[in-house]
Amino acid sequence: LYSGKKWKEAIVAYQRYRDQNPKGKMYADATYKIGLCFQELKMKDEAKAFFDEVTAKFPGSKEAKKAQFRAK
Repeated sequence: LYSGKKWKEAIVAYQRYRDQNPKGKMYADATYKIGLCFQELKMKDEAKAFFDEVTAKFPGSKEAKKAQFRAK
């Protein structure tokens, strides 16, 4: 869905993953991708909230570094 630029559907799918796998190894990536989808939808505040969540919950991760860059 993400690569097909179906942003809203991708958000739902990533959120479903997050709900079902709160300790999943792809949780940080899913959270980051939700932020990217919101950014593509021009919803900057929502995107920033997800980027900030990645940075706060996964400091030092590659997703956190990308999220910090995108949040700016």
